Amino acid sequence: MYRKSLVYGIGWIIAICLFLGCSDEKTDGPQPLGVTFPEAVQAALNHYFPDQVPSSAEENVDEEEGISRYMVVYGSYSYIVVNENGEWQQVGSALSPLPAAFQEEYAAQFQTVAQERPGDEPHLLTRAAYGITIGFGEGDQFAFAENSGELLGYELLKYDMVLPGGIDSFLDAAFAEYPVLNVLAPVDKEFSYKVYLEDGFCISFDASNQWVVAESTGDAYLPSSFLASLPDEVKEMMT
Repeated sequence: MYRKSLVYGIGWIIAICLFLGCSDEKTDGPQPLGVTFPEAVQAALNHYFPDQVPSSAEENVDEEEGISRYMVVYGSYSYIVVNENGEWQQVGSALSPLPAAFQEEYAAQFQTVAQERPGDEPHLLTRAAYGITIGFGEGDQFAFAENSGELLGYELLKYDMVLPGGIDSFLDAAFAEYPVLNVLAPVDKEFSYKVYLEDGFCISFDASNQWVVAESTGDAYLPSSFLASLPDEVKEMMT
């Protein structure tokens, strides 16, 4: 199963340390960024980190998607990833609360997290195929739709270790060309897993880990490899 996570790293704080070099030699003043931000990126940075100056920045070009993303670090342990269109992808802050602009934008979601984890400060916000996740350093990721504070479930960051083999095999056979973006463990227990794939596909599995719903939330049609796996009587109904 081809996996393409929107999360830029489960051990994101380690990634920041590597990015900064974890070196005391870099604390004696601002370092030249060496990166020129597009106007949309600069506008996003000004909005989410007002009156703050980045300490480091890196441009990463996704050759497959043909889009640039910018990882911008503030101080030692806060960062944001923004694409060239100014759309945030992930923001993390290890030693301080997440930026106020995000907490205001997603106030309902942060309120739900506060009820679920009273007294704990979330440190990670990530864009997901179904909306967003709000997370903690130890890995708990609360999943939400973009515009709702209702908890959908929990994002499974290490889904390559937890998905049963039957689900892996099905995805390999029926959706091999579509990378996995997110795996959700819903709170309503109607499904055991909901797997979100590239091009807007979502596959839901029941308690026995058999697929029960396959849908396209975008413009793409369900692939022929999936249609070929349907029972003959279903194929006849479709012709």
